[in-house]
Amino acid sequence: LDKKYFSHVSVQYAGLHSLLPENKNVKYISIFHAANDPNYKIKVFNNFNINFKEILKKLYLKYYLYNYSKANKVICVSNASKITAKNSFGVPIEKIEINRYGLIDYSNHDLINFKNEFKIKENTKVIFCAGRETIDKGVLDFCEIAKSLFNLNWRFIFLGGYNDKDFHNTIVNKYGKYVTFAGMRKDIMSFYKYADLFLFLSHRESAGQVLMESFNFGLPVVTWDIFGVNEIVRNGYNGYMCKFNDFEDVKNKVKLLLNNKNLYDKISENCKTSFYKNYTIDTSAENLLKIFTRTN
Repeated sequence: LDKKYFSHVSVQYAGLHSLLPENKNVKYISIFHAANDPNYKIKVFNNFNINFKEILKKLYLKYYLYNYSKANKVICVSNASKITAKNSFGVPIEKIEINRYGLIDYSNHDLINFKNEFKIKENTKVIFCAGRETIDKGVLDFCEIAKSLFNLNWRFIFLGGYNDKDFHNTIVNKYGKYVTFAGMRKDIMSFYKYADLFLFLSHRESAGQVLMESFNFGLPVVTWDIFGVNEIVRNGYNGYMCKFNDFEDVKNKVKLLLNNKNLYDKISENCKTSFYKNYTIDTSAENLLKIFTRTN
């Protein structure tokens, strides 16, 4: 940096700004991925006692860890993350530009069918989700849907790691009869290709890259209608969004898609159209370069 070997530095994590010099000869481009629902308010009072720990955490995040004051431009991956960057972390709106995730097209790659490993018959419907085993990623919601639809002889698979082993053991003991917990996998693209539905009941998202991966394979999705997700899913076009906590609607939409081949095929094609129109790596890279060029 001191010798001016670079014209731009792209910072993927805001905390890295603390390592960059104040007086710079290059442009700092920051990427902002997170999103918080603007309707969600952190409770700073608990039985009328001020929660100083929560206040200090918020101040630390806003003024140190997520301090974007050195950035010449902040690239957000969605409108949801743009709103969060502005409202929660004080990023000036004139610094913000949106560039959505861009993915490599894996749909035509030669992928081994995961059903062989799990001894799933070819005609058995598979519903899966990919995400961390946490409440906010909707693992409990996914499990409840699996439990309620268990008698239909469909297979439910949850992919993803966990940080809390006790929580993991608890949900496996409670829902292991209904859900296969496959853990971390390197062959996730196989699940997109050979599964029948992507059931994604996360409570909060910025851009939902897994939804875009699902679209790449023409795999219809059922989700909660939440902040961030509703930028990606068009209800009735490339999937269905359900009012948050309306489990009956989720079950009905899953049944509707898996029992109506004509509807399923139509939405599957729309998923592919959504992917190639909005989420390819070529489109994202081209937009990123344009942002770099304008940041002079």
